[in-house]
Amino acid sequence: MQQATGSYAPVGDSQHDGRAESLHQVGALEARFIQNWSALARAFGMDPMLGRVHALCYLSDEPVAPLHVGAAIGIGTDQARHWLEELHGWGVLEARDSDEHGTAYLADADPWSFFLTTLKERGKREFGPLMRSIREAAEQAERLSRGSSGPQRTRLQRIARFTQFVEQIANLVESFASLGAGPMLTAMRMVAKMKGPRLLRM
Repeated sequence: MQQATGSYAPVGDSQHDGRAESLHQVGALEARFIQNWSALARAFGMDPMLGRVHALCYLSDEPVAPLHVGAAIGIGTDQARHWLEELHGWGVLEARDSDEHGTAYLADADPWSFFLTTLKERGKREFGPLMRSIREAAEQAERLSRGSSGPQRTRLQRIARFTQFVEQIANLVESFASLGAGPMLTAMRMVAKMKGPRLLRM
């Protein structure tokens, strides 16, 4: 069964389950929204299916179980459970106990909140180990530069300069992630008032 289509797969037991029915009957606009979310996840280096599952949860105002998610986007229940647990591990879904279907999941309705949560988690999982490696290389370059000269010294100085740049980026990301949704939105509105090239607007 294809997973990257713009519509939903049939829901086999939808006539017996109101929530599965409501997910199945999401319209074309919502299906396009989910596809866009999937593409956005890919652009940020994440699995597109993670984006699809998160988008589906975001559209629901009630907790959804793996059975319903899998039926709505055409994947197996075990696969749906895997992606839901992954999103819960990232801190963007809240787990709720459901007597009928086991654990169900509810998405944060504030996009800024889960964006900052994801940013912070990615920083911890991916950027942190990378920073340690970059710092180790910079320390080695610094030791070597003490007894070097000419082109070699220039190369080692550039490594040090790049390390400083990455440190500044890391501090910027950490500051963004620590602001919180409200202050972050205020800061973005202030930045938006500044005139400059609109590179992302066609």
